[in-house]
Amino acid sequence: MAEQIRGVNSVEGLQLLKGCVAIEVLVGPARESWAIQKALLTRHSLFFHRALLGVFREAYDKIVILPDDDPDAFGRFVPWLYTGSYTRSGAEPLLQCAKTWILGDKLGATAFKNLVIETLLDDPDYVTEPDDLRYVYAHTPAKSSLRQYLTDHVALQIMRIR
Repeated sequence: MAEQIRGVNSVEGLQLLKGCVAIEVLVGPARESWAIQKALLTRHSLFFHRALLGVFREAYDKIVILPDDDPDAFGRFVPWLYTGSYTRSGAEPLLQCAKTWILGDKLGATAFKNLVIETLLDDPDYVTEPDDLRYVYAHTPAKSSLRQYLTDHVALQIMRIR
């Protein structure tokens, strides 16, 4: 089971908003803009922790640009920061779930990416399309748990057909 986090909907979480500094995060080619509390970003993401608490330009400018990332996936990450929960819509394509997991992996948000993969485990009947698998293989490292899970899932699908 994924590590349980508490968003700002807990007493401890609300403390993160005290005297908070907002960071502007620009996502995707169109640079979709999000203003998010620095304390939330740095607490739940190793990427943001390093970028915003280190000597990088982002720490001083209070702007992080993620030009190659999926705005929809980031739009699923932000509510998780605040609530600690993630729910996959039944109509949400597997590819969008994969993009969301890949974003969590890039951001070093282990609890988030584990929660995303748990939603896949909860729905064993989804079908993995070849394009989904190609996308995951092109955007994840060789030992990625998402890659392994989807490969196993495809093998299971093939065994069910026989």
